[in-house]
Amino acid sequence: MNIRDIYGIGEMVPFDSLRIASWDRKLRFVEFPYDSKAILFTAIILFLTFFLFNVVAAPISEFLSYTAIFFALASGIITLFYPLNIFYLHAIGKYNEEMLTAVMRLSTYVSMNTSIEHAFYQVTPEIHGILHRQFTHITEQLDRKQKTTLGDALEPYVPIWNEHNPVFVKSIRLLQTASYASADDREKILAEMSETLLWNYTTLGKRYAEDLSNKAKKLIMLGVLFPIMMLMLLPMITIFMPDLVNPSILAFMYIVLFPMITLALSLNFAAKRVQVSTIRIEESQEYRPMGKTLPIILGLVVLGFFIYGLWDVILISEQGSDFSEPVWSLLPAWLAAFSLTMAVIIYGTLYTRRYSSLWNDIYQIEQDLPHLLQSFSTYQTLNLPMENVIPEVVRDYQQFGFGNHPVVRAFEKILLALKTTKKNFVELTKGMLTALIPSPRVNSVLEQMVSFSEISQDSSAKVAGMIRQHTLSIHKLDDYMKTLLSDTLSLINITTTMLAPLLSAAAVLMSIAIVKSIVFIEDQMARIGAAFGVPNLSLQLIEVDNIISPQLMQFIIGIYLVETIIILTLFATVINIGNDRYSLMNNLKSNMLGFFIYSAILFGGYITIQMFFQTTFG
Repeated sequence: MNIRDIYGIGEMVPFDSLRIASWDRKLRFVEFPYDSKAILFTAIILFLTFFLFNVVAAPISEFLSYTAIFFALASGIITLFYPLNIFYLHAIGKYNEEMLTAVMRLSTYVSMNTSIEHAFYQVTPEIHGILHRQFTHITEQLDRKQKTTLGDALEPYVPIWNEHNPVFVKSIRLLQTASYASADDREKILAEMSETLLWNYTTLGKRYAEDLSNKAKKLIMLGVLFPIMMLMLLPMITIFMPDLVNPSILAFMYIVLFPMITLALSLNFAAKRVQVSTIRIEESQEYRPMGKTLPIILGLVVLGFFIYGLWDVILISEQGSDFSEPVWSLLPAWLAAFSLTMAVIIYGTLYTRRYSSLWNDIYQIEQDLPHLLQSFSTYQTLNLPMENVIPEVVRDYQQFGFGNHPVVRAFEKILLALKTTKKNFVELTKGMLTALIPSPRVNSVLEQMVSFSEISQDSSAKVAGMIRQHTLSIHKLDDYMKTLLSDTLSLINITTTMLAPLLSAAAVLMSIAIVKSIVFIEDQMARIGAAFGVPNLSLQLIEVDNIISPQLMQFIIGIYLVETIIILTLFATVINIGNDRYSLMNNLKSNMLGFFIYSAILFGGYITIQMFFQTTFG
């Protein structure tokens, strides 16, 4: 089920007159499948559903009541926010990517001494999304004679393109000029246009990386440092303002509120990430889903440990804590977060083992793409059709000792598909190629090679060289973006594996040490009063019953830490690689090391504190 399907709830509401025109224009532009009415009523229905749940949950649990109210507000806001911001920004990012691809392909056609009008007709089927819809409308108007020239057909779209990408409009104008120029001038214009276009995208990428670096620091500050600093103040708050914080509020803030805010910010910050071509193993014909049995079993185990830890915490809260329990008293509460950590590690390990061979094969093919492009260009010089180039490339790999390379296996699948399906290469690239090689980078190159070789076999070598130059330029741009983001990713990874676990454990231990010190002072004052015949002598610093127990704090902070690790890992993966589930699972199982660092510091520190108070104060 796609997340967008939830808006079907609001679509069923019959009040068609309630619409917001500005929203509908924005949604239609990015081809969102639902209108403003569906979005509004979905938000209202979700808000009322959680609000009614709050009415039922309030007598049962204060925590559930807070959570229901929060989700009532959050669901309504997110339901409105997602299509108009996150989905919109993703769509505009893809729109800009398609503009870059379209200009590169148009310039290749123009370099073959074809008219700009013919180039538009050829490029239209090869692009996707919003730009495909616009180019289709442009070519249809020319076909129907509604517009007599390409310039007239382009005119309504110039303001739209200028709003999102002014360089695209300038590039189209230069292409129109180049199509009428002499051969020497044409090559010069196209080279300058390509250089300017890539420089502009590089500049935008640099600005984005700088902006994202600042936003990542804000995310860490708001999602990690601020909540943990509040934890360090918690003992003082519970001592001097016991009515301000209770276990239900604390659990709500750290299990629901802070993680949800961090997740919302991370998705919003990552929404503008461009130039990410991810490996899509889910589209491969060799992909076999994991199934639902394992997640259900892992979920039930986590739920069992969660209930066990929560029950132990409730019993301790009812009986009261004197903060002198042995270290194993923390185990039941710790097991709740530990079971969640192990569930993520187990699922991530099984997932990556299952698909590692498939993912690594595609990754190696992408890494070998420059050599493949050179091979294609060399054989295109001989005016060979693509059906004959593929076997030659396979023989070259086998001849030089790379018979087991993933390129050989992938191309052998293509040759087999050509024989068994009785399709030519053009038909294969439009239907089955993604299933054979689930890599947008490789598929884009093969599709371009095929399309251009079908048009002009005589100039195929020149075309192959230009495709190689353009493809490598785009991929260099993506690699440059990743280089710019390396410092940001390092900061996120250090926070995930070291800083967040260290501060979380330190917050729990500091609260225990502070409270134990105050309890010890109170006990000493009572003994002094008893020695001098003054009963009930006390500084009246604290009421022990009001202090949140170490077990409860550890239970809440452990779950909060695991949630934070998952969210920051998701954020780092999306901005660096994109929506690649395999990479996410691989990073998650590695970053879960942070929980074990937290556990070692927690238990080691707890034992040290206990030993210190026993040896120092008896």
